[in-house]
Amino acid sequence: MTGLLLDNFRKIEAKLKSYTYPSPINSCLGLAEQKTGLKREQLIIRAFGILMIYLVFGWGNDLVCNFIGLVYPTYASLLAVEVRTKNEQTQWLVYWMVYASFSLIEYSRYTFIHTLRGYWLVKCIFLIWLMLSGENGGAYIIYRRIIYRFLFEILQLRKPNPKTPFYNESAGESNIEKAALYDKYGNPVGRAYDLGRDGSFTEYNILIGQLYLGGELSDEAMQKPIDALKVKGFQVKHVRGESAFLSELRSKRYQIAWVISTNSTADATVILALTEFHSTGGGIFLFADNIPYISPASEFLNKTFGVTLTGDFHGSQTLTYKENGYLSAGNFGQHYIFTGIKHLFEGVTICHPVHSTAASSGVLITVATATDGNPNISLFDPPTKSTKGRLCLDCGFTKLFINWDDAGTKRYIVNVSCWLTAIDKKS
Repeated sequence: MTGLLLDNFRKIEAKLKSYTYPSPINSCLGLAEQKTGLKREQLIIRAFGILMIYLVFGWGNDLVCNFIGLVYPTYASLLAVEVRTKNEQTQWLVYWMVYASFSLIEYSRYTFIHTLRGYWLVKCIFLIWLMLSGENGGAYIIYRRIIYRFLFEILQLRKPNPKTPFYNESAGESNIEKAALYDKYGNPVGRAYDLGRDGSFTEYNILIGQLYLGGELSDEAMQKPIDALKVKGFQVKHVRGESAFLSELRSKRYQIAWVISTNSTADATVILALTEFHSTGGGIFLFADNIPYISPASEFLNKTFGVTLTGDFHGSQTLTYKENGYLSAGNFGQHYIFTGIKHLFEGVTICHPVHSTAASSGVLITVATATDGNPNISLFDPPTKSTKGRLCLDCGFTKLFINWDDAGTKRYIVNVSCWLTAIDKKS
């Protein structure tokens, strides 16, 4: 138990160090270090301990608590306005919106609150949580889950798109300018900027066939995309190996199949099963990587479109949205699958498709080009009267377990799965 506490303390101490050393109060902290002989992160932890006790037993603890909730956010808001950093301006606008809403509720119960010992400590911790930035910050969470829902869903200030009720209003938009928050890559934060609406795809089943059995792509790693898909309502089955994949694919329970390629396909019937699944309307998400991890994707593409896979490019770069620049190196274009994505990780090791004829390049369309100038993501969208399903080819499956939380990967994976349902055509 003691070891666990010490370990947690060291994590907190390291986090404080990362925040305090580059801060504008360095001179004051440096002076305190000289006088006490303690490191600044230790001073902050001790001061916080004293503050916690005072907020429970001290006189005027309500004033101290409210002072904390006002002073730093005011300073940060002024700084954000002066330097005109859009992300920070939005963050503190959301903070003040939540703070005002909370203060209104608190005022109506003020007499009762004064009788609760420890309330001001709890409120202080709550206010600090509100000040945290990013998707896990308290202000953003409360805004998105409560305030936003009340204003835009209950009061219906924002009407759903009647054409595609399964898609969010921003469907097809990569360059979103009015989001509450943005990540460090400039992608808007929040599932409202995904292609699909949460919980809208409950009637769709996805089979994930993991044929690549390398240790990096563990069950734990695969759970991340599975959890992201379930938020949209998808029922997901994950199997490892050709035999289990074939058995499930032939069960006809699935509308979408993921295929994570390996170095060779032992059972030739995998190609036949995929061809049958696709020709009868099944959507396929083909993941390949550098040679030799292109099977059965390359064989299936060759049989279906006359396209093969080759290449061993080390990418590890971020692609950038450019409306009509999808054929230029390092860019992707406008498409449903890139909804809410301005920058996207291309993968680490990457292959690329080779078209045997000009006709094949007109069927399997490039929508993103890797930084080496070769196609990185390609799509097949069948004609309206065709019985075939949609298909997406991704040439760098390392994105599934490397930099999963970076540069749009999570949103992209979910967007593609939503698009593969072809729900926009059915709507």
